Amino acid sequence: MANTDEIAHRVADLLLPDLSKFRYTRSRTQLRRKGTDFSDDVIISVTTRSGTGYTLAFYTGVAHSETEKLVADLEKRKVTPYDRTVFQYSVNQTSFQQLGFEGNTWWSGLPQKTDLSEIEAEIHGFIDECALSYFDHFHDMSRMRHSLVTRDGLSLNLNPFKQVLAMDAVLKDAKHAEGFLDLLQEEVNHGCNHDVDSFNTFYELLVESFPQTFPQFKLQTKLRA
Repeated sequence: MANTDEIAHRVADLLLPDLSKFRYTRSRTQLRRKGTDFSDDVIISVTTRSGTGYTLAFYTGVAHSETEKLVADLEKRKVTPYDRTVFQYSVNQTSFQQLGFEGNTWWSGLPQKTDLSEIEAEIHGFIDECALSYFDHFHDMSRMRHSLVTRDGLSLNLNPFKQVLAMDAVLKDAKHAEGFLDLLQEEVNHGCNHDVDSFNTFYELLVESFPQTFPQFKLQTKLRA
């Protein structure tokens, strides 16, 4: 079977003429548009299982530059091209219906000699009508934060508490931070499997850097009597 990266590169070649502000990085199969406040990216994901053909999907993501820099600075590391404030995987097709998009968002069972011309129009449809709308939708910090807090299905993040609290720090929004802390503790009390140790380690760093925004707080592993 053809190398999965080769198919990804062919998909990028189809898309780049219409995405003039995006730069393609072959090693990451990533299309990225870097802006002052927000950066947008599309990662082309091609996977295969022996004998069952190929699956083509996309990761769409938006990084708020100030938020991601704050998180990286607290963790004493550099911001990477993979740092995204929100993202979504196109296999989760119903999530994109919130943007009013009803077309295909991923393709499975593609044959060994995939003729991309057969699905080219659908791929363009997803990028032009859905991915670009996703980027526009999340070029708003408050909307990003609300999506992560409410888990509305349109955004994902491996450690959403970091991004939510970092945005609280950027916005100096002590009231929202207090409400979010209460929400997290309530979720833990009701059995939600949050990484308590990771949260507390990160939160200590926030309090040291932004004492006027964040109160002293420690997430407890269970409800106190």
